[in-house]
Amino acid sequence: MAQGVFTVSNTVKVPAQYTSLATAVAEVPSGSTLMLQPSDRPYEQVLINKNIKIVGGGFKEREAYNEIASSVDRIIVLPGGYQVELVNLKTAKLEINDFNASGNQDFGKVEIEYCQVNLLDLQVSDVSTFVLDMNVMNSLVPRFDMVSASTIGGSSIQFSNNVIGYLSGIKGGCTFVNNLFIPGNLNVRAFEGVEDVMLLDNIFYGTTGANKIGILTASGCVLKNNIAFQLEDKFTESSIDNTLEGNVDDTNPRFTAVRSSSSFVNMSLESNLSLEENSPALGTGYQGGDVGITGGAYPFVPSRRYAMPYIKSIKIDKPVIDQQQKVRVTIEAEYPSN
Repeated sequence: MAQGVFTVSNTVKVPAQYTSLATAVAEVPSGSTLMLQPSDRPYEQVLINKNIKIVGGGFKEREAYNEIASSVDRIIVLPGGYQVELVNLKTAKLEINDFNASGNQDFGKVEIEYCQVNLLDLQVSDVSTFVLDMNVMNSLVPRFDMVSASTIGGSSIQFSNNVIGYLSGIKGGCTFVNNLFIPGNLNVRAFEGVEDVMLLDNIFYGTTGANKIGILTASGCVLKNNIAFQLEDKFTESSIDNTLEGNVDDTNPRFTAVRSSSSFVNMSLESNLSLEENSPALGTGYQGGDVGITGGAYPFVPSRRYAMPYIKSIKIDKPVIDQQQKVRVTIEAEYPSN
C-alpha cells in the first residue's frame, strides 16, 4: 500500500475506507493523510508511531455539521522522531509521553492547528535525551501540563494565536506569542510553576474576581508587551529573576464583544475577540504588531469554522468501470458558511 489520503468514518451514513481511527493509523503507510469524518460518537484512543497527518471536520460541534465534530477520546504521540500533524480535531487529551523509557526520546515535529485540546499533557522522564519540536496554532487549549524534573533542553515548543486556560509546571523550551489567556472559574491562575519560558504579546483576561496571572510562581521567564485585565496580581509584582519589559496591568484590551460564560470553550467561541478601533492592544506588540490572538503571523478568529466539507452522501452513478478505469460518483456535501 502506497502512502496517500485515506478516509475514516465511524458512522454508517458516510462510508469510508476505515471505521476505526486506531486501525487506520496502524495500517496506513508512514507519511499518509487521514480524513476523519465528523461523527456523533467520539473516535477511540489512538497511538501515533509514524509520520502522519490527521485532518478532521472541525471542533466547533454545537453549530458545525448538525452538532457533530471530529472528536477523538485520546491521542498519544510516541517517541521515534516522527512528523505528526493534527488539524481540525477535538480531543479530551493529547499526550506526549516517553513512558519512563531510557535512551534517546526524540518526538520529532508535532504541529497542531485549529484544534480543541482539552488537556495537552507533556511527560518528560529524562530531560537529557528529550527532543521535541512542537507548534500549536489557532487552537483552544484549556490546559497545558508539563511533568518534568528540571528544565528541558534541545526542544522548541511554540504556542501562537491560541486561546489558553492554564499552564502548569512548564519548564523551559517554550515560547507563547499572541495568545489569549482566560483563567476562568476552573483554573483561577493563567499559569503556575513556570520556569525559563518566554511570554510575548499575550493578553491575560480575567473573568472572575479571583483570577490571577500567576506571576509570583514564575521564575527565569521573559515577559514582554503583555496586557492584563481584571486580575488580582500584577506584572510589577514579579520576582527579580524574571525579565519584564513593556507589560501593562489593569488595562481593558477592548474586544468587540465578550460573552460572559463559566465555560472556557463557550466564551471563546461565542465572543467576538477582534479588537475595537481604540484598543490599546493595536500596534503595541514588542515588534510593533498587535497584541493578542488577532495579531502576529497567524491571526485567529475562534468563532469561525475551520473545517473540511461535511460529506452527507456518496452515490455511485454507474456500477461500471469505464475504459479509463474510473467510476462515476455523485457526492452530496455542505461546507460551513463561516
